[in-house]
Amino acid sequence: VTAGLRFDDYDYLQDRRVSPRLGLTYRVTPGVSVNASYGRYFQQPAFLFLSAFPENRAVVPWRADHYVAGVAWTASPNLRATLELYE
Repeated sequence: VTAGLRFDDYDYLQDRRVSPRLGLTYRVTPGVSVNASYGRYFQQPAFLFLSAFPENRAVVPWRADHYVAGVAWTASPNLRATLELYE
């Protein structure tokens, strides 16, 4: 299990955001593992968009929640295959 937080400071927007992260990996057999993760991400809109009109300074950072699940098979130290689904 891994957990964490990311802090972003958007100086131009005068805004701050904290984004959680969480990941889980479970080893099914010595060569097969399954994983799942979640992360929230924020991004400031393009500077040109923000600076084109003064009212755009009120825009908040865009948000995206990412969900990922997958399985990994390690056949040898030099060969690993993974399959992941995400939203």
